[in-house]
Amino acid sequence: MKRYIYYGVIRDDIPFSRVETELTIAGMRVINFYPRLGIVKFDSKYQVTTGNFDFFDSVEEEKSDFFAQD
Repeated sequence: MKRYIYYGVIRDDIPFSRVETELTIAGMRVINFYPRLGIVKFDSKYQVTTGNFDFFDSVEEEKSDFFAQD
């Protein structure tokens, strides 16, 4: 089954512990937390939008469209 990887920008007034708890309850897995940036990397079986959670300012799916130029 395909897993989707996302980066979520946590709102300033929300502690990471709440985000981690809510994502876990929703069946998602926290992969990494970048405290200086206020960003959490997580994965899900389902597609996610900002509207799914009130603690994110924005959510972006990880892209694999990077390429190197000569």
